[in-house]
Amino acid sequence: MLTAATRRLVPVLLVLGIVSLVAAETYVVDGANGDDANDGINAPFKTLARGTNVLAPGDTLSIVPMDGPYREGLRMVHHGSAQAPIIIEGNGAVLSGSDPAPADGWTEADGIYNIAVAGSSDRAWLFAPERHFDKGSSPTALQPEQFRYEGGKLYFRPAEGKTPADYGLLFGVRAAGVAYTGAGQIIVRNITCMNFWNDGFNIHGGSGPCWFENVKGIWNADEGFSAHENAECYVRGGEFSNNYWHGICDIQLSRTHFANCIIRDNGYKAVYFPGGMHSLTDCEISGSPVNVYLTGTTDKDYPRLDHHPLATSYTNFRNCVIESTPEEIGVQVGTDAEGIFEHCVIRGGSTVFRVEAGGMGLVANSVVSGGETVEVSSDGEYFGDHNLYHPGRLTLAGTAYGADEFAQYQQATGNDAKSWVEEPKFVEGTWLASRASHALGGSHSRSFGGPDIGIDPRKQRPDEATTVIPVDATPLVGGGEKYSYDFEEHNPWSRIYPEPEQSQDGTRVDGTAELSDDQAHGGAKSMCLRVKAPEGQPTTYNIKLFSVKLPYDRPVTTLRFWLYGDDSGRRVMPRIRDASGEGFYGTGFAVDWSGWKQVEWDLIKTAPTKVSGGNGNLRQDTPPIELVAEIKMNAGEEMVIYFDDLEAELAGGEGPAPATPAQPAAPATPAATGGAGTATNQPDPTAPAPEALVAELPNGRTRHTFDFETAHAWNRIYPVPETNQAGQLVTGDWSVSDEQAHEGAMSGKITATAPAGAPNRYTIKLFSPKFAFDKQIKALRYWVFYSGPAIAYGFRIRDARGEGFFSESGKLEGTGWQQIEWDLEQTPPVSHGAGNNDGVIDFPPQELVLELKLDQARHGELVLYFDDLQIETGD
Repeated sequence: MLTAATRRLVPVLLVLGIVSLVAAETYVVDGANGDDANDGINAPFKTLARGTNVLAPGDTLSIVPMDGPYREGLRMVHHGSAQAPIIIEGNGAVLSGSDPAPADGWTEADGIYNIAVAGSSDRAWLFAPERHFDKGSSPTALQPEQFRYEGGKLYFRPAEGKTPADYGLLFGVRAAGVAYTGAGQIIVRNITCMNFWNDGFNIHGGSGPCWFENVKGIWNADEGFSAHENAECYVRGGEFSNNYWHGICDIQLSRTHFANCIIRDNGYKAVYFPGGMHSLTDCEISGSPVNVYLTGTTDKDYPRLDHHPLATSYTNFRNCVIESTPEEIGVQVGTDAEGIFEHCVIRGGSTVFRVEAGGMGLVANSVVSGGETVEVSSDGEYFGDHNLYHPGRLTLAGTAYGADEFAQYQQATGNDAKSWVEEPKFVEGTWLASRASHALGGSHSRSFGGPDIGIDPRKQRPDEATTVIPVDATPLVGGGEKYSYDFEEHNPWSRIYPEPEQSQDGTRVDGTAELSDDQAHGGAKSMCLRVKAPEGQPTTYNIKLFSVKLPYDRPVTTLRFWLYGDDSGRRVMPRIRDASGEGFYGTGFAVDWSGWKQVEWDLIKTAPTKVSGGNGNLRQDTPPIELVAEIKMNAGEEMVIYFDDLEAELAGGEGPAPATPAQPAAPATPAATGGAGTATNQPDPTAPAPEALVAELPNGRTRHTFDFETAHAWNRIYPVPETNQAGQLVTGDWSVSDEQAHEGAMSGKITATAPAGAPNRYTIKLFSPKFAFDKQIKALRYWVFYSGPAIAYGFRIRDARGEGFFSESGKLEGTGWQQIEWDLEQTPPVSHGAGNNDGVIDFPPQELVLELKLDQARHGELVLYFDDLQIETGD
């Protein structure tokens, strides 16, 4: 409760706050054209020191880039505040800790040159463009290309036949680029710090919180970025490379967080955290003798340090790539350190992941592969699950497990019950796990970032390059083509997806699909499918054998292959999966023979027994196409089946289309007037979305508003079923109408009429065009005018992969305009399915679907008007 005295102060405080905001200034430093005698506002300062000295909370210092660097550091001595941080806008300026060395004036004795350097000390360093030199032990004992500062002079021994003038030498005589001691609430942007004899960014003494955006600390003699004591820093976008010692070295009890950073090619360690709390997200780390090293704090002075939790270094790595050469160490978790690695790719090194005694490492949903000697070595605590290891050599507590002893390792340690040993496969040109790999299906809870093993896609997953491309097509009568695969060198049928993936006790289904010379129908080889199902529950498994994504640009009309039967009686069903994920199922059969037999499915003669998933349009959308064989097997069985001479025939340009599931014959029905004609029209995938009014919202979202004044945003109608039992069509129409309007003069009008007779109920699906949103849909709202009996509705978002995300059901009731809303963050989808079924709304494109439950007896002709559709998108 405010006291009377406090209430009297409120107007004064408000006025002071307004004054402080109004008084915030933007100062400018221009090293080429400025003068420190200026005021920095109407005319720029010349030096950074002059600019930083005048800053107060809320002020901005804008640095004008020059052709060359600013040969000074930027030292902050003033605090900002939470309401008014100080902003340093570098605009791409470069700060240098070095001065060019003169070509002349050197004294030479016995191959060692020296020159007087003002302000030098034994801490000073020597650089050349994109190079730093090693420091020798004394001025008289220098090896070639070593240096030493002593007694105000620089001593340097060039390589034989060279002089100092050949190197473009730089005297590193300044300690640090951006430096704080105790200052905080500061934002630094777009600055490069290089050639300082200490750190590019040097943050000390309780500084924090401090933010750094798009910064670089490169070619420094100590670290690119270093936080000390209990500083708190957030770095969003950075590069810390080619530093003499470490890329990032945050020590003692500091708290630092890095996102979207590159740390590579540093002299000793890329990331070094002795003590404190840290995180790295979306970072790339490589090229240092030790790429990650975590250990306990070196601080001994903090009060009651023995009770401080950050004396044990704690670091979380998320979505990072850590890549090492055979001579390097990938990750080393030392004593009094804990490292958590989620959705990372950790590859290479003499040891990929090492945990010392007294340390703890936890690795989940990650790839750990390619060590020179071993993938994981732990004398401390190592915990892992939902990982992919290759070749899978692990040593824990002195016990070594070879690549063929993974099951023994799982049983002995309790680790990695849901991990795989398999060579990692990635989408070409990325670190995203390929769908041809078992690197999918880790933690299925979206709360922990999705099911994929390895790097999470931060935007729509790219299409994978086809690994088997049919190049020798045989022309067919009618313009069709036939593609044949003989399994001699290439295996198009190479991907195995068991359903379920494991037994109830967590034992995985194990399987391979590889070329083999054990059997052959034609030639010398065939594809051998080997699968072993675990004992216990469940009692049956469905083994889905997928082809790679074949770039067929026309529907498949015939699928045939040879199968070497084992007389087991197990069921096999062929399936075709189109570009949207829609599956077309053939007639199943029993393997009740021994030896080779050809299996054929002619889709012209025999319609699919079922069509499901994808966009539900009952036609094969191309490209690509996947060929699938689903095989049933029992728990505890081991199955060995051979396949050979796979053929796929494609429709010709004028040839017949594949049959679809039988529908009742429909009488000729006049097309309804308006934009859509009958409600059974198929979509035009190239139809552009109408123009939207776009607005950026304070919560970071973007709002797209469609006002229906000139164009309709619900322009496709699909009834399910399409006809009654007598074959009469459900008809519908969409148009822009002036009969009703929520705002403006027009709205969108939808009509749908179900024929009399059974069935009495229909689902009317209204589809939008494919919106090319570059971010996920966060909320939907629109106005609808309805007059009639209550009618149930539901929203659906269909993403770029054909996966549908369903809202809770609602009811339209009453008369007049009413607003309908779905905020996906407040009310997440109640279910999702089809498409790639990964639980992530992939983009672009995205379609909006409104499903209405039409009861022919209650609703008759359905008439609705829509207006002011709003779609909010965001990260």
